[in-house]
Amino acid sequence: MSDSGDPQWDLLPDQPEPFFGLSGEYDVRDLKRSYNALIRKFKPEKFPEEFQKIRAAYERLDDALRYGETSQTSPGTSDLQFNWAELLQEQLEPEPTTVPLQPPTDANADHEHAEPVFLSDEQPLHERVRTERLQDLYQELKTLPVKTPYEYYALAFLSDFLDSHSQSFPMWLLKGLKAHPDDQALFELLHQYFVTCDSLEGLEELLVNTSRVVRSDRFYYLTENAWDRLLRESPFLAFRHTLAACEENLLDYRVDHLLVFYIHILKAALWKADRVWLASTFSLIETNLRRLPPGWSTNSISWS
Repeated sequence: MSDSGDPQWDLLPDQPEPFFGLSGEYDVRDLKRSYNALIRKFKPEKFPEEFQKIRAAYERLDDALRYGETSQTSPGTSDLQFNWAELLQEQLEPEPTTVPLQPPTDANADHEHAEPVFLSDEQPLHERVRTERLQDLYQELKTLPVKTPYEYYALAFLSDFLDSHSQSFPMWLLKGLKAHPDDQALFELLHQYFVTCDSLEGLEELLVNTSRVVRSDRFYYLTENAWDRLLRESPFLAFRHTLAACEENLLDYRVDHLLVFYIHILKAALWKADRVWLASTFSLIETNLRRLPPGWSTNSISWS
């Protein structure tokens, strides 16, 4: 929060840690202390929109703490801070009457087949979209033989407006993570997609595809919110089969991440799961609790 005591709303959703006044090493108690101070001021019945923003930021950091994830603040480069959604919406509105940029042509040239004009590659991508047709830029980026993480980020946003496929946004992020597996920005963007997307369309296929790219224990943190939704809104058999298919693709995972996920998901599964799955899952948790190293904290997997 700012020195005046007012929240810095402009930090959300990308920078939840400084929004709560957190930095360096902090734990769930520090997070809850700051969260409680804010919701005492912004009660849900009086400030529903503000409360939802605070709650979403809290849940994001709480999820990260449970899984032992480090800082969740997004990189602060000018490109990543650029508001793609706002500009893309502007470009989809009726075009102004100004004359678009055109290459010099012969008086008798066929304008219908004129090549699009692309600016210098040295110009930042978020500036190029202000002067070039989105469709042309999208096609150019798609055909690049080697793409940077930010180009995959741009492709995800462009596809969300220009591609009819409902899963084009997360699939471009997955392609980016496959090419750049250690890129935290792409990973966090995909995590936020799973947190905010409320559609079941194509979700099972997307989860399986994600498990083929993110094959470590971080898969559980990345997709936990999607599993909550699938368990809540789909038949339990679909949830169980999809989870089993995903776990077959994981190459390794730490015991504590497995426990965090299964204890979390059991809270809801108790009301829908069959007895065989419940017995197997409880056995899995009990077995792995015994394998935890001495001194490992169980706070992150409490039932509260």
